[in-house]
Amino acid sequence: MKGLTKRIVATALAAAAAVSLAAPVSAAWVQTAGGDWWYSYQDGSYPADGFAKIDGSWYLFDEEGYMLTGWQQVDGVWYYMAESGVMQTGWLELSDGWYFLSGSGAMKTGWLQNGGSWYFLDGGGRMVTGWRQVGSTWYYMDQSGRMVTGQHTINGVEYTFDSSGAMVAEGAGSSAPDLKAIEAALNRVTLNPVQTVDKTLNSLISGWMGKNLSSSMSNYQKATAVYDYLLTLTYGTPEDTSLNGLSMEELMALYFGGPEYNARLLLSGGKGTEEHFAAALAAMLRAIGFDATVTEGAIFSDASQQNGRSSNWVTLKAGNQTYIFDPAADRKAGTTRQYFCRTEAELGNRYQAMDSFPFQ
Repeated sequence: MKGLTKRIVATALAAAAAVSLAAPVSAAWVQTAGGDWWYSYQDGSYPADGFAKIDGSWYLFDEEGYMLTGWQQVDGVWYYMAESGVMQTGWLELSDGWYFLSGSGAMKTGWLQNGGSWYFLDGGGRMVTGWRQVGSTWYYMDQSGRMVTGQHTINGVEYTFDSSGAMVAEGAGSSAPDLKAIEAALNRVTLNPVQTVDKTLNSLISGWMGKNLSSSMSNYQKATAVYDYLLTLTYGTPEDTSLNGLSMEELMALYFGGPEYNARLLLSGGKGTEEHFAAALAAMLRAIGFDATVTEGAIFSDASQQNGRSSNWVTLKAGNQTYIFDPAADRKAGTTRQYFCRTEAELGNRYQAMDSFPFQ
């Protein structure tokens, strides 16, 4: 129906131009009653099913000739059309990160050299910050997205990167995560799924797992899927609105009973700090079957164990080894699994446990 309306309007415009040659009808943008935009050339025709250059800018139109906005895929390539319809190029900041679009408008992925600096764009075109493993090599992109070289202190640990950006084993505490060793350690674990006493929390976890995990996935794949999901949540003080409707007795039981309260806050509201991220990760890992515990202690800026701060993280037992998981640290630093399944030694003995919080 919309297409028919447009054709009627286009025909009328063309007829008007033919009747009055002294004052021809100009090409113009036309908006429908429903808010859609299309473009009428002077002869009454209109662009459809592809790109069209209008007044120096490129626009994309659907099969009926209506202007498209937002992300659009054409022949397997992604483009971004602004609200005005103009195709975007260069750096673009959206709600979920920075993107780079080539001069043709095509979204880029992988390594990008721009303005004399190297950047890495993930499979969704988003600019990566923090740690990134490419093949068997680790790289680090600062908060502006630029790949670093030379010596850098990251979260209190000194690292050295060669001229290609590859991290090399020089300097104190410069070891990056050994993914093969981590994968082997987690895959050796015999899973024993455990739920909490909080039925709402269990429902939140099982709902997410049902959509994102499968029986064909390895232990390592399940653990990384959970960890990566938490890194998409927001770091900050959560609101207790998700707990509205509970009696004071129920609230007190949740708050003082164990980590269930903090886990529920993050998973229901999408926002939390160290104690919430640790509680949610431990609850989800336990639901998969790992022996995970919420740990409280101090994190020091270096191995001298000075300038420490209190925090919460997750410890997980795999065989004879205990590993540390700290999703809040990765979330705040913008890193990817730098604090995923690490030993105390790998983290420079900066994590000093003082207490643990068992689930009910």
